[in-house]
Amino acid sequence: MEYKIYKVVSGDNLTKIAKANNTTVNELVQINGIKNPNLIYVGQEIKIPVAEAAPAAPAAPSYATTTYKIKPGDNLTKIAKEFNTTVEELVKLNNIANPNLIIAGADLTVPTPDGKPSAEALAAQEEAIAKAKAALAEAQAKAAQEEAIAKAKAALAESQAKAAAADFAAKKETLASAVKEEPKAEEKKGFLSGLFGKK
Repeated sequence: MEYKIYKVVSGDNLTKIAKANNTTVNELVQINGIKNPNLIYVGQEIKIPVAEAAPAAPAAPSYATTTYKIKPGDNLTKIAKEFNTTVEELVKLNNIANPNLIIAGADLTVPTPDGKPSAEALAAQEEAIAKAKAALAEAQAKAAQEEAIAKAKAALAESQAKAAAADFAAKKETLASAVKEEPKAEEKKGFLSGLFGKK
């Protein structure tokens, strides 16, 4: 399995990180050897499993193939004889889990009698390749999008922290200034009342 590294930012927790990356807290704990799932720190690097790319299209056989629709009463032995091949080859070509169980009406990939692929077989192969490419592109786009979201969240958290710190510093300065001014106001008041008291 492949992993990407995620750097923990302020406000993160394992649940949040797991949700954003389509994984679970348990998986993150196991992969990273985290002893306390409730205790992660800013800047900590966490390994996150990357979704595996869609499986590549099956390798084309060394001979041409076509599609055969299974009829009632068919079995792999009968079909293999008809197309001058073996049961093992049919099982391999079609990823059949149970060679004794085939369904009437289902399509079966078989070698073509004349050694040339049928138009349907070529179209099906091209469609399978296109689907595999689309799935791979989607997985890559999703990974890039998740990374961009994580970076944006980190930047937002950092700017919020800076803004809060600046706001706190400004309030502290205003308060300190007000405290310094207060005794001066009291002194002026006493001076004026002393002046008027004498008159």
